[in-house]
Amino acid sequence: MSSSKLLQFFPTPLFLDTPCAGVSISDTHVRMIQFEKDSAGGLKIKKFAEKELPLGAIVAGRLNNRDEIIHTLEALKKETGIHTIRVSIPEEKAYLFETDIAYVTQKEVRNAIEFKLEENVPLPADQILFDYAIVPEEGTVETLRVVVSALPSKFVDIYMDLIHSAGLKAYSLEIESQAIARALLTFPEKQSHLIIQFGTQKASLYIISRGIVRFTSTIHLESDWQTNPHDIVAEARKIMSFWETNTDGVAKESNVLSGVLVCGHGFSESVASEFSSLLNMDVHLGNVWQNVCDIQKVLPNISFIDSLKYASAVGLALPSEFLI
Repeated sequence: MSSSKLLQFFPTPLFLDTPCAGVSISDTHVRMIQFEKDSAGGLKIKKFAEKELPLGAIVAGRLNNRDEIIHTLEALKKETGIHTIRVSIPEEKAYLFETDIAYVTQKEVRNAIEFKLEENVPLPADQILFDYAIVPEEGTVETLRVVVSALPSKFVDIYMDLIHSAGLKAYSLEIESQAIARALLTFPEKQSHLIIQFGTQKASLYIISRGIVRFTSTIHLESDWQTNPHDIVAEARKIMSFWETNTDGVAKESNVLSGVLVCGHGFSESVASEFSSLLNMDVHLGNVWQNVCDIQKVLPNISFIDSLKYASAVGLALPSEFLI
């Protein structure tokens, strides 16, 4: 794997941190947000924008109309003046798995994971770009538990070409769930949460534990989710049951979910209470500003409901000292 590939995919370390706009590319929209320091040393919105994509230009992460997507990105660049961006890409093309490896030094972890790739990803190892997180307190004296997120390198190349063709520079690419978790949760975060992101005709569900994305699922809906929320509820219940029990079907105290956070677009404030009733547990609207500013003191110029559409872009735009 070449160093240029590494720089394209992996989030940059703190000492290389550069102010970037966060850009989320979904099936229906491109959304951008950029922050700057305020007088008190916190963050405030510098600029934000949203562009709708033509219907069918992207479907489940697959690019069907390259020219229209480039045109949309070019229009975003012209309107906002952004050049360097961090980009999230749809969850459907990613592979996420957990595995145990022999206890090795930090420098040896990547090599140890490479031996596990073919067991978990249906592609040759030389056609994959991957990142990983070591799960604290879940290994043994002889093993490390790691969570691996992987993308086909061909898929990454297609997105990088798209971005470059629009005259933009991608500082990093990141799977959407990771960016959303960074926006909605704080560090250090030891509890487990379920995040539900609502789209036009799909919903993505993520389990986040100890600040790490541990499980993802995306369901595609035949109609707007508001017409029939029960498909999402059924999937959420299945995921919660899977997460909160071990292989013997015994509840694990460390995996008990502390609650559900929702974000995305196409809903009202009542969605939290509706899903709380359906799931019989606490459900709250996510707060994308909690790592940005105190909304009791500073009111961002995006309404709270509209801000939930920007969760992924916000997570990407946060500087490294705010990252989980």
